Parts: sequence; C-alpha cells; structure tokens
Amino acid sequence: MQGKQKEEFQAVVDQWKETARKYGKGVEEETMEFGVEYPTRVTMHKYTLGRLFVIPDTPQYMFANPAATVGVRILKTKAHINRLIRSLEEQGPDVTDVWVFLQGALDQLAREHPAVEYDITLEGMSAGRHESYATNIQQTQEFAIACGVSRVAPRVADTFYLMFRTPVHTVCPFILHETAEDGHVGPSHTQRAYVQVEMWATHPPKMSPIIREINTRLQPCQSAMKIPDEAVQVLRAYSTPTYTEDAVFRVLKIIRGIKDELVPSGHTMKTKVFIQSLESIFQNDMTSEAEDEIE
Repeated sequence: MQGKQKEEFQAVVDQWKETARKYGKGVEEETMEFGVEYPTRVTMHKYTLGRLFVIPDTPQYMFANPAATVGVRILKTKAHINRLIRSLEEQGPDVTDVWVFLQGALDQLAREHPAVEYDITLEGMSAGRHESYATNIQQTQEFAIACGVSRVAPRVADTFYLMFRTPVHTVCPFILHETAEDGHVGPSHTQRAYVQVEMWATHPPKMSPIIREINTRLQPCQSAMKIPDEAVQVLRAYSTPTYTEDAVFRVLKIIRGIKDELVPSGHTMKTKVFIQSLESIFQNDMTSEAEDEIE
C-alpha cells in the first residue's frame, strides 16, 4: 500500500499481522459447542477429486475425476471438513488402484478425526470396448460406477461397496405376450432398460465376472451399428427377460452362481439388484428391485 491507502489502512494490517504471529495456524477445536448426547452424521457431498482410478480386476474400466462423498458419525466432537478433504488429497499421487486409495484414505481419516463411523465413496463414469455382432464395429459400453469403504469404531472389519449401472436392450412384454397367436410369439417393439448392481462385502468385490455374465445372458445396448448388426441385436433381445422382475431374478441368480468369483472364500456379501425399464409407449417407467445375502 502507498499514499492515502497506507495512511488509512496500515494500522489495521499491522494489527492482523501481529494476531497471525501470535496464534499461528490456529487450533482445531475438538469439542462441540453443545454437548450432543447422540451420534450425528456429517457428510461432505460430491467433492470433485482430480485423479484417475482403475478397478484392479477390470483395468479397462477406468474412471477419472470422481465425485467423492466423505461422511463421519460424530459423538460430542466437531466435524472438520479440512480433515475430510485431506484424507482424499494426501494419498500418494501414484495410487490408481481404487481399493488401495480408499483404504488409505479411510485409515488417515480414522487416525485424524474422532468419530464412531466413517465412510468414503467415489462415483464416476466409465466404459468398456467391444464389437458389434455382425460387422465388428468398435463401440462403447457405458457404466456408472461407485466404489466405497466404511468402518464402525472400534474397528472389526471394513465394509467395501461396489455399484455399477449399465443399459441393456429388451422388448416390450405387453406386445410380445398379448399378441401371440397359435403358440407363436407376436411382433414387438424394442426398448432400453438399466441394470444396477450394488454389493457390500468384507473384501473388495470383483466387477468383471458379473459384467461377463450380463453381457452373455442379457443383451447389452449397442452404441454403433449397421443394418446387419441391428438385426442380430433385436433377435438376441427376444431371448432376454422382458419384465423387470424377471430381469432382477435372473441377475440375482447370476450373482449367486458366481459368488466364489466375486469375493474370496470365507467372506460374506450382500447384494441389491435394481432394474429400470424406460418405456417407449407409456409415459411412466417400471422398476423392480430385490436383495440377497450370500455367505
């Protein structure tokens, strides 16, 4: 500052400089102003984290700059957003394995922040590459992905969370079944549905076995096709479940059948399957969901 500004404001600036020297970086208070006697959840939602991650069993499905949600359940202690952020930002810059990152972030959060529960979740978009059925056109299969880890104090075992959501191709069940004549399947129009799978386990669950089975036993949507590809695509869709509840049942049976591929022996897993059909005639969509616990 110079001239008139210096004359008018220098004394205030000097006062704040002296205060900063006296108190340094300050003290993060640990005790809440009001002594709350019950656990209170505090959450930092959708923090954009500038990093690239891979799920180790499916390294082709990378996701970048995920939205991170960090939560703590506190009892008589303050929640410090800086500690929540630091648990994310202070992990090694070379860590790309999402489970290694989440475990390290949760360990740091538990060390630095008093709480009775902790959880961290990363959400992002990913994609796989495959070919069309007839002409082998390269295309993209999209996935919404979420990976997380949670802990209850005192620590017994962490819970790992995996979610993915991907579109599949199906046919209208009403036309397919109601117009059938003489035992022959009637004509139908096609539509898009979404399969969402959530898993909670005592070991990081694998994603690739479920995707393999869904792409074999359901009908993934295609992002690029020529006329011969479209013919095969529609014909394949006729062999897949048409009602959302049938699709839920099929996916749950798939998961139960390949459980040993998803988590190591001795670990437990809970799963939830959600199917949403985007109706192309009616103005309302249909959904179905169910849960299963697998030991």
